[in-house]
Amino acid sequence: MNYFPDGGFEDRAAKIRVSGPLAVAYVPMQKFTDLYRAEEGFAAGTMFKELDLPFKGGHGR
Repeated sequence: MNYFPDGGFEDRAAKIRVSGPLAVAYVPMQKFTDLYRAEEGFAAGTMFKELDLPFKGGHGR
């Protein structure tokens, strides 16, 4: 499927001009409290217990 019927991605990207920042990120400092031990954190994918949230499936349900 051709998502860019008027040309390729490079042709369309060349037409975009940016004069300022696209976004500004705000990331609060994580407090090092209630941590997993190294083995548990590696298995969970995070060392912070409060960030270990269950995956409920796709499509936002």
